[in-house]
Amino acid sequence: MSLATFVLRYLPPSPARVLEIGCGPVGDLTYAIAAAGYEIVAVDPVAHAGPLFRPIPFEDFTEPGPFDAVVASLSMHHITDLTRTADHIVDLLVPGGRFIVEEWDRERLLDEATARWYFHQRHAAAATGLLAGDAPLTPRFEDWRRSWLADHGDLHGYAAMRAQLMAPFRERFFTWRPYLYRYDLHESLEPLERALIEEGAIQATGFRWVGELDPPS
Repeated sequence: MSLATFVLRYLPPSPARVLEIGCGPVGDLTYAIAAAGYEIVAVDPVAHAGPLFRPIPFEDFTEPGPFDAVVASLSMHHITDLTRTADHIVDLLVPGGRFIVEEWDRERLLDEATARWYFHQRHAAAATGLLAGDAPLTPRFEDWRRSWLADHGDLHGYAAMRAQLMAPFRERFFTWRPYLYRYDLHESLEPLERALIEEGAIQATGFRWVGELDPPS
């Protein structure tokens, strides 16, 4: 299921007011939500100009709510203060509002088999011309892993997001899913990654979650 299909499945009926956090420089999801009849505002420091977009960090977003839903795709692991972000989202949502998240868990890339599979797929993709990124590849796994940990130690993992970001919401949906094929690899690797996850050979690093804000009692 595509990200847009997933998000549209869990949004309240249109027209509803939606805030997207971390739309990126292209805004594909933003446009898909708008095309489905929603009133959407998308926030990202790298967002381009346009009436739907606000090129600022979410921490600087001061437009008033309420919103019927908040959507965040691969942006929450970068947020500095998850608890403060959750409070801000709660303040912006209507009672019963949805918080729809697609994310990945850096902690699961610490698993030896998962990390080795990703490392060797990076090299295989480079050899076949499918490598999405342009960073030079370290030839030894141990050197790459040490460098990756040093460069990504400040990212939030699933446990932190579960405890600090999702805590105010009642869970409506959750699933683990493939993600590494999107992480400087290629979409053609998604079936292989999914099959290995189902066999238990590697861990799923991506997840999708939907929470709902309970009305005040």
